Amino acid sequence: MDKQTKISVRMNGKETTIQDNKTTKQDPWPNAYQQQAAALDNKYDPDDLIEFEKNHSSDDQADDWYKNINVRKKQKKIPPVVKVFAVSAVSAILVGVTIGFIMLGMFVGIDNGGEAVNGVASVPADGDTSTAAPDTENSPVTGDATETVTYSAQPLSAIFVQGGAYSSVESAEAAQQGFLSSGYPAVVWEKDGWHRVIMHVSNSQATVDQQISSFQSEGLETIDKAWTTEQTDVQLPSSEAEWLESFPKLWTTAITGEITIESWDEWVSSYPEDSSTTVQALQAEAKGLIEAINSDQSTQSSLLKMWKLYADIGKE
Repeated sequence: MDKQTKISVRMNGKETTIQDNKTTKQDPWPNAYQQQAAALDNKYDPDDLIEFEKNHSSDDQADDWYKNINVRKKQKKIPPVVKVFAVSAVSAILVGVTIGFIMLGMFVGIDNGGEAVNGVASVPADGDTSTAAPDTENSPVTGDATETVTYSAQPLSAIFVQGGAYSSVESAEAAQQGFLSSGYPAVVWEKDGWHRVIMHVSNSQATVDQQISSFQSEGLETIDKAWTTEQTDVQLPSSEAEWLESFPKLWTTAITGEITIESWDEWVSSYPEDSSTTVQALQAEAKGLIEAINSDQSTQSSLLKMWKLYADIGKE
C-alpha cells in the first residue's frame, strides 16, 4: 500500500498541513547493487589477489619488454665477417689507388717536340740519305750509357766486284769457298732474294775495273755492281750509338785506300763493354783491319765484312 505523507508548513506564523499526493516508490537498483556486492564479498578470497600478482607481476612485464628491446638491438648488429671483408676491401682500394698514382708518375711522359719520353729519345727521321756521315743533329746519343736511344744507321755507298748471284744460299756459299781457296776475300750477302758473292769494294770505278781485269786474266768471271745500303733506325744503348757515330766516316775513307791507323786505333779503344752481338763483331773486324794494315795484308776482307755488319745492325 502506498503511504501518503503529510507535510507541515508554517505560513504567516501558522502551521498548515499539506497532504503529499505523490506515491513513494522504492528504487530497486540500490538493493540489487547491495545484493551483488554482498555476493562478491562472500566469494572474495585474499589469496586470489596474491596469486594474481604473482602471475601478473608488473616487474615481469617490464623484464619481458626490456628483453624484447635487447633482442631487437642485437638483431641490428653487423656480423664480424662482414666488417672484416669491408675493411679489407677499403684497404685494397686505397693501396691500389696509391700504387696507381706512383706508377703513373714513373711511366707517363709527354712527348714535347722530340724530347725524351720515358727514357727514350724521339728522333725525327732524316729523309736525306745522300751522305754517309752520321746524322748527329737529329740523332742525339750522348747521355747515360744505360739509356736507350734511337740510332740511325747511315746508308753506305760503294762499288764492288760480284763473283755471282744465286737463288740458294748453299750455292752462294759454295762459290764463296772457291774464291777463298784461291786467296780472294769473299762475302755472301742476300739482297732482293738473291745471294750475292761480293769480292772487292771501292769507291772508285777505275779501281774496280782494274780488279775485274785481274780476275778475268785468271779465268774468273766477275762483274761490277754499285750498291747503297738502306738507312735504318734502331734502338741501342747510348754508349753503343755514340761509338757507332764515327764508323761511317772511317769506313768511307778506308775504301778509298787512305786508312789512318791512328783513327781506327782510337775508335776501337773506345769500344763500350757488354755491347750487342753485331757491335761486338764489328769491333772484332776493326781489330782485324788494324792487324792487316800492320802486316801489309789486304784489308778487303775486313772492309767487306764491316760493311755488311753495319747494315745488319738492329736485325739480330
